[in-house]
Amino acid sequence: MMYKALVVDDEQLERRVMKKIITDEVQEVRLVGEAENGNEALIVAEAERPDIILMDIKMPKVDGLEATKEIAKLYPSIKIIIITAYNEFDYAQRALKYGAVDYLLKPVKPEKIIEVLDELITKIEEERLYNQLVKQGHDNLEESAQFHQKVFAKEKKLYELVKEGEVKEIGSFVDQLLDEIQQDDYELVKVKIRIIEFLVSLSRTINQEAEIEICHFYFEELISESAEINSMNQFASWVKNKLKIVVDKVTKAYDEIEDDIIKQATNYINRNYDQDLTLERVAKAVHLNPSYLSHTFKEETGSNFTDYLTKIRLKKAQELLKTSKSKITEIAHQVGYQNSNYFSQVFKKEFGLTPTQYRKEKRNF
Repeated sequence: MMYKALVVDDEQLERRVMKKIITDEVQEVRLVGEAENGNEALIVAEAERPDIILMDIKMPKVDGLEATKEIAKLYPSIKIIIITAYNEFDYAQRALKYGAVDYLLKPVKPEKIIEVLDELITKIEEERLYNQLVKQGHDNLEESAQFHQKVFAKEKKLYELVKEGEVKEIGSFVDQLLDEIQQDDYELVKVKIRIIEFLVSLSRTINQEAEIEICHFYFEELISESAEINSMNQFASWVKNKLKIVVDKVTKAYDEIEDDIIKQATNYINRNYDQDLTLERVAKAVHLNPSYLSHTFKEETGSNFTDYLTKIRLKKAQELLKTSKSKITEIAHQVGYQNSNYFSQVFKKEFGLTPTQYRKEKRNF
């Protein structure tokens, strides 16, 4: 497919150079005109409806800013690239606000022009495909509503499977969902749109639940990526692959989150071991359910909460017994034990010596 371009610059040499680069290097773009000021650009834009306009800013009569503002308002599908000098950069920023999609700084290198045009062509193709598919897929509002009800009712179940990393179950889930859809005799293009909307919604839900950006699907990108798929089986495989990517990202993110939470929990214990510390208190400090913290803590540290806390307290007690002259009762209180007899029992069970015996053997004073 050919894309139409208009070059706007008050310098004839600049227009000539730009036209040569486009003609020689960008085969998908056909020049449909040139203009030496914004007023002429408006006239040519109305007559030719180009897909792309390369627009200089500083021009007589109507400048590039005003022309950009007017063209973007009248023909929003036209992609305008602003060409500006370094000392006019604030104008380029204003042009972007008015509707330009990109800018080039003078002197413009040919490879940069080619790169920007290639990116714009891709964007235009995606937008056209998107508009076409949406038109085809949403031509029956009642049917669309029924489809959404069928698919999105299953989102919670799929979200749980993704969160738990159940790849096989996810595959079965997708097969079952698409089988149900096929029984209703939906066209593939409509299935694509609804399922892709579903994937976008799912990624949004995952990010909201985790309160961080784990994964993000963009509708236009997925539509473009799935454009070559022409059978339900191919589409099912494609969807499963996308969900596998999501599972991997969710698993990695939650592992990192859990690592961070356990680090917070152990730091809290290390700072507060001398107090009346309970699992519930630590869970509250790190904003977790106590049972979830207990399970995760054991998985990450290899010890349950009570054993970990005991080891921290006894390690500190060892240090105090070796280096301080405090009474055993005082040391017990300093490491979180209100009952010194119980402290002595726990200490002896761990080290085979009472605190008094340990002090006699190890003290440094």
